[in-house]
Amino acid sequence: MRKIIINEGVHEELDPITLRPTGAIVSIEEMVPSPKWLSGVMKAGDLTEDEALVILANKDLPTSTKYEIVDVDTLPDGYFRDAWEYVTGGVAEKTSNDLSDSEKSIIGMGPLEEDTPPD
Repeated sequence: MRKIIINEGVHEELDPITLRPTGAIVSIEEMVPSPKWLSGVMKAGDLTEDEALVILANKDLPTSTKYEIVDVDTLPDGYFRDAWEYVTGGVAEKTSNDLSDSEKSIIGMGPLEEDTPPD
């Protein structure tokens, strides 16, 4: 069973005639992890698929973004995905955070050189 991350995304809607922004509309964005990255993180941190996907969300989504981890098989046909709306407040909803030090070490993101204390 393959899982992906879906999250709320804000995109500007353009007037079809003037091509000027009419305001923001909310849509759904999908994050599909590379199988190689996902399996590497799962092995490196002895993690479940869901735990590895939480690290991916924390790494790639802006802090405080609402998201859910869903099975691909539960999603409707992709033809109408542009018409989807993300409804916040679901039971499975999570919020992205800054990466913790342990998450950084699992994915190989150590401290930056300037953050490393001198010897």
